[in-house]
Amino acid sequence: MELDKNQHVFFAGIGGVSMSGLAHALLKLGFTVSGSDIADSPTVQALRADGATVHIGHAASNVTGSKVVIRTTAVPDGNPEIVAAKVAGIPIHHRSELLAWMCRGKHGIAISGTHGKSSTTAMAATVFLAAGTDPTVFVGAESPLLGGNFRLGDGDAVIFEACESDGSFVHYVGTSQVITSIEADHLDQHGSIEGVIHAFERFAAVADREGFIVYNADSPVVTRVAETSPTAHHLSYGLHVPADLQARKVQITAQGSDFELLYHDEKVCDVHLQVMGEHMVSNALAALGCAVASGLDLCEAARGVATYHTIGRRFEFVAECKGVRIVDDYAHHPTEIQATLAAARKTHEGRLVAVFQPHLRSRTRDLLTEFGQSFRDADLVVLTDIYQPRDDGLEFFDVSHLVDEIRRNEPDKPLELVRDKTQLAQALKELVRPGDLVLTLGAGDIYKVGQQLAELLV
Repeated sequence: MELDKNQHVFFAGIGGVSMSGLAHALLKLGFTVSGSDIADSPTVQALRADGATVHIGHAASNVTGSKVVIRTTAVPDGNPEIVAAKVAGIPIHHRSELLAWMCRGKHGIAISGTHGKSSTTAMAATVFLAAGTDPTVFVGAESPLLGGNFRLGDGDAVIFEACESDGSFVHYVGTSQVITSIEADHLDQHGSIEGVIHAFERFAAVADREGFIVYNADSPVVTRVAETSPTAHHLSYGLHVPADLQARKVQITAQGSDFELLYHDEKVCDVHLQVMGEHMVSNALAALGCAVASGLDLCEAARGVATYHTIGRRFEFVAECKGVRIVDDYAHHPTEIQATLAAARKTHEGRLVAVFQPHLRSRTRDLLTEFGQSFRDADLVVLTDIYQPRDDGLEFFDVSHLVDEIRRNEPDKPLELVRDKTQLAQALKELVRPGDLVLTLGAGDIYKVGQQLAELLV
């Protein structure tokens, strides 16, 4: 796609976490930007404050005057703005095409994987900023370091999150790459784990032949896919198998994660992260891999990653009231739930109360067996209805299936079902007790429940 600053760009669904960052970036570059979203929000208000015109609700008239329309896969062809743009002959581009345009003339670093993309992207940004390289960054979460979800820099690097959910990451042709993980997810789009793997193979095939691919050697599937990449420089990382970058003597405490960093089997330094969990150590190795593959000093990069602070909704502290600690996490895949609960279990001696809002009927159905085994570290599981942000072809699949699956795996596991999320905070108030760690988990709006619980406990 081609853009110039005389063009008016319209975003269908401008309030999304990925769309909003791109919209802000175009505003900073001097473009006229407008868009629409289904509801007002702090994100929408921030866009308006930055100069965007934002309509609440989708309507054909919203695209009037625009020269380019940006959409995501979640915006259907029948959306009135998409229909109107087609009738008017206005070019329509996917969000990923605009992100690829942002990389033109620069060194793009596309960070992908079914887990860990956002944290790894933010960690890499932290390292590059600490080294004074002034990168441009796009991350799918709010980052304290960036003061939002994007940053425009004057340096050569564009570090960004490359989402695999719809396969659109194949648009990032000629970028260096990171692959953190490959597991079954987004099967409503990819059909099967084989479909997911094939999507990553197509992603690896478009890498910059003069660039690098940094990959998680702890995953045999990731390793196999990375080996197909035509890029010049392959760099592996891992905790559990031999790799170019390794973490050894990993210790998880309430203060964070400590490990020895090795490069080609030689100790580089000791590293302290201010975030907990082996999964965060793995993400840090990926970020350090980006640094060393980009020619940065590894010791300096290790000092930089030690300054990383967690991004929004990643084991994010909400409140502590009457002896109850409330933490929110974006975990919505079985592997992510297990990793989050395992990290909490290592550092918390009291009860772990997992409050989970499943995300998408299709994901819950497709990964039902794995979800049923994900809560072993929780002392009490509280479920609410499935969050359904879009049509995934299922109408009747219900959270009760997950209740049955957890009980089949752990018949004695304390488990509560509160279907109505508006009643969930009050129900939790009656269930929790001093010494509990309450973890709200999910990719929907479950984070609001933790905030509501804190208000009720005051």
